[in-house]
Amino acid sequence: MSVDLKKFGADIKNACKEVTSDKLETNWALFGYEGQTNVLKLVSTGEDGLEELVEDFNPSKIQYAFLKVEDPKTSLPKFVLINWQGETAPGSRKGTCAMHLRDIEQFMAGHHLTYCVRNEDELDIDMILEKVSKVTASSFDFKQKPTGMEHSPAPVGTAHKKINPMAELPNMGMREKFWEADQEQEKERIVEERSRREKEQKVVESERRNREEKENKVRDEHIKERERQINCQREQEAGRVKVEDKGAWEEQRRADAMDADERKNRSELMRRDRTREAAELIASRGGEAKKVFQRNSSQGQMNFTAPSGPAPPKPLPISSQSAPAPVKLTSTPPASPSPIANTPSVSDIAPPPPAFESSPSPEEPNVCVEVAEDPLQLAETEPAPNTGLHHASPATISPSPTPREEEVEESAASPALDSYGTCAVALYDYQASDETEISFDPGQIISHIDQIDPGWWQGLGPQGNYGLFPANYVEIIDNTELQIM
Repeated sequence: MSVDLKKFGADIKNACKEVTSDKLETNWALFGYEGQTNVLKLVSTGEDGLEELVEDFNPSKIQYAFLKVEDPKTSLPKFVLINWQGETAPGSRKGTCAMHLRDIEQFMAGHHLTYCVRNEDELDIDMILEKVSKVTASSFDFKQKPTGMEHSPAPVGTAHKKINPMAELPNMGMREKFWEADQEQEKERIVEERSRREKEQKVVESERRNREEKENKVRDEHIKERERQINCQREQEAGRVKVEDKGAWEEQRRADAMDADERKNRSELMRRDRTREAAELIASRGGEAKKVFQRNSSQGQMNFTAPSGPAPPKPLPISSQSAPAPVKLTSTPPASPSPIANTPSVSDIAPPPPAFESSPSPEEPNVCVEVAEDPLQLAETEPAPNTGLHHASPATISPSPTPREEEVEESAASPALDSYGTCAVALYDYQASDETEISFDPGQIISHIDQIDPGWWQGLGPQGNYGLFPANYVEIIDNTELQIM
């Protein structure tokens, strides 16, 4: 860090001036650092030369001295800057202070020699004077009078006289008086002009002030009147708006309450209605399907009572050209055509259908039974008028249905399929998170769908429960595809 010469710079300058002055007896000044900082300050001054200065040097500090000595050659005063580096001073401090020497030399201008010492033995006056004499190039003694000057001639005189301009230029007083008078008149004119402008400015300023006061008064009255009118209008509007807002708030509160009650009961009522409708539909449909299966089974044909009425015509002989319509179970796909299509197989009793439950299980699709109404078959199955029981008659199974039979089957199945409503097939697996939702696996059918929302629908699940499910998990299908599936 650099040395600080600003804080005590004035004291250092004054001490150096006292040493260099010929009128004062001070011939040395000592400077040192303030504590461990880099601030240089004045330590002491003296008049007894180097002997007194040596006593003030501290061996554990870095100090500087400005000393005045007499040149032995010229008998003129010379000034020496002594850089004292004590032997017991810290090495880091010596290195830091060594960088300050150049700044101090520039600050203490006027010295002839810079002398660095470390102890008192090096402070010898003879050594210092020897170095000073080497610095001085001249050896002339200015205090001794030179020899051979006793008979020197006297100074040479002159006849020159000083010229007086005032003596050569008469009437200069009149000219000066004239210009002085003119300047006085000009000053008076300037003062009068300034006073006149000040008076005019005061008059204009007073008029402007009076006019602004009147305008401000009128403006304030107008503003007060305007504020009073605005306050009246606001109070009227606030009262009217308050009444309207209160009525609207009451109406809105009643509407919100009704909407909340309706929204609260809507979901529960809809779920109950859908569940009830699905249960009734499944129960009625299951009973009808069971009756059809019982009628077409051997046990059902034995217990079926023939209706009373006129005797039906006798059955025609069975031939290969006219075969009765088959009893088709849509739960299984139709069999492939047999090689012996022209020779139908006849059995005494038709095979019984599989066990049927009143409610379909989630794993099994609904079984739809189609019975072809053919005159020949009716003639074979109707009993005699006098018999109490109807016995089983042989049934002919055709390998492939005719076009007319397909039309009859479609016409008989379409009313039953339409009763399922909108149907969809599951594309992904979904598990219900609560009792208001349904679960299904991929490939299962959801019927009676109600598209209440773009993202969530309601429908009858495979387990027979009615609830919500995500719309993007299913795909809408045609009801005619239910027979194929």
